[in-house]
Amino acid sequence: MAEAPQAKIPPTVDLKDTDPDRQELYGKAGKVFTEERRKAKEAREGQVFVPEDQPEPGESYKEPEKKPEIEVDEADKRAFVRSILGDKAFEKLYALFGGEVEVTFVDRTSEEMDRILAQLEKIEDETKWSQEADVACLCSSLREIKSKEGRKSYPPTDKMDDRAAELKKLPRPLWETLLDTSRNFETLVNHMIEKSRDPDFWQAGGRALPSKRTAGVPSTSPRLAGRTSG
Repeated sequence: MAEAPQAKIPPTVDLKDTDPDRQELYGKAGKVFTEERRKAKEAREGQVFVPEDQPEPGESYKEPEKKPEIEVDEADKRAFVRSILGDKAFEKLYALFGGEVEVTFVDRTSEEMDRILAQLEKIEDETKWSQEADVACLCSSLREIKSKEGRKSYPPTDKMDDRAAELKKLPRPLWETLLDTSRNFETLVNHMIEKSRDPDFWQAGGRALPSKRTAGVPSTSPRLAGRTSG
């Protein structure tokens, strides 16, 4: 009986010598294969692979903690609606240190927002990016600091570095409080934008909210909610 012809084995080709598409395909497959081998090895050794979102043995599964709903008073809602209808920037006054200091924040224009994002694009480190974003938001939104010693205005400026250097000369407790208040202001405005399509949010006693005073410059700005990967 004649032997069956043996299949010819093609010559081995190094992955780096193949076309880029094939390198990418096999590279991804290799990562998946390596992960599966790791899981199998752990299982053989008595270790069970547990996804990060699974509870530890003996613990019950817990639902992810939901962030508390942000409370927005009716005055802020009225001012926000008026800012949109009147093409004005939304502004809010905060009383600090028991009312001894009052600060006013004003929403940004789209042009100001673009300048901030262009400046932040140069930063690679995530922590540094967040810190610089906080400072940029403060410098672009703070309009006035008022106390019994006097009043200091901060008009819009393109020179954010100079504005930051000026504000950092303030006493440290005031500087850090301004940063924290600026974050609260950003959160408030972001929340009202997110609620723009929720009719129940904008009703007061079953009726649409009336308008109330705001002041500032025209603003249709997108929000700076955080860094996104592109």
